[in-house]
Amino acid sequence: MSDKDKTVTIVSLTYYDARHYIDEAVLSIENLDYPKDKLTWVIVDNSSHGPSAKYIRENVIQKSGKSLPKIEFIENDTNRGFSEGNNQGIQYAIRHETDYVFLLNNDAKFEKNAIREAVIVAESDKVIGAVQSLILLWKEPNIINTSGNDIHFLGFGMTRDYKLPLAQLKRADGEEIAAASGAAVLYRTQALRDVGGLDDFLWLYHEDLELSWRLRLAGWKIVLARSSIVYHDYSFSRSTEKMFWMERNRWIVHLTHLKLSTLLLLSPALFIMELLILGGSVKGGWILDKLKSYGSLLRPSTIKNILSKRCLSQNFRVVSDGEAMRLFVGRIEHQEVEDWVLTKIVNPVTDFYWSFIKMFIR
Repeated sequence: MSDKDKTVTIVSLTYYDARHYIDEAVLSIENLDYPKDKLTWVIVDNSSHGPSAKYIRENVIQKSGKSLPKIEFIENDTNRGFSEGNNQGIQYAIRHETDYVFLLNNDAKFEKNAIREAVIVAESDKVIGAVQSLILLWKEPNIINTSGNDIHFLGFGMTRDYKLPLAQLKRADGEEIAAASGAAVLYRTQALRDVGGLDDFLWLYHEDLELSWRLRLAGWKIVLARSSIVYHDYSFSRSTEKMFWMERNRWIVHLTHLKLSTLLLLSPALFIMELLILGGSVKGGWILDKLKSYGSLLRPSTIKNILSKRCLSQNFRVVSDGEAMRLFVGRIEHQEVEDWVLTKIVNPVTDFYWSFIKMFIR
């Protein structure tokens, strides 16, 4: 069976009024160089029958099985969030036994080779569970959005090679990465059967990071497909609500998947970082959201969720914390958040701490 014989379910999540992005996604899928009879496009709309849903019904559905692959359209009465919405598409793929699931953000579009090249990389090694496309900036197509996401050992997720000119990129097909961005990622359906889909409890942010961590714990590899190109209309933004979800979920993921001995080794750095973040939240005007994240973590429902998923994590785990964290980094690097305190003080200290302490993580 050749690479082009592999079946792929594309999953796109839309919300409210995304008509411009829908048109661009349609055009990019029409132009894919992958056999259309091997593709299915599951569109999940989270906007409670808003303008996007109406536009899809009137302008996209009639192309199903013609210029577009077969379309399955799922309309939700309420906003089910990034995780649950995408999971509806993932479950469709699992039920219909397609070989792969490709998650495409609602503000992203394919280069014509994107799926073919991602499948070629996935088929090169049967233990590859996820393949991230090389994601370029939609409005600056020669600039990188991410070549695979980094995970800081204290739980922060970061885009790698952000704003690097494409001509300067030194990455190869099949290179291992710590985490795959949910904006454009091909998952092996069997891997998702093994570990499950995105974590609904997280609701917003860190869902793709957490799924990558689960895959690594279960022994699956996560890699970059350098030749698979996707364009993403990405811009860095920081809202108080976003900081709440990111801080809450960063802790949930750590407490869910790390062994107690590892958490103990990391505890000095975790404590100091919390003090720094608290100070930054006061300065940035989001201290109430930071305190709300603590309140959310202490809720019985959150504690119950962490404990139950710790048990699940241990059940499918086949590698140690040391192996799962092998690609984690000690520096926070993102162009929009760097300042002299981070660059000159925090990063050198945390980088040294991580280079030392990771030798003792088993």
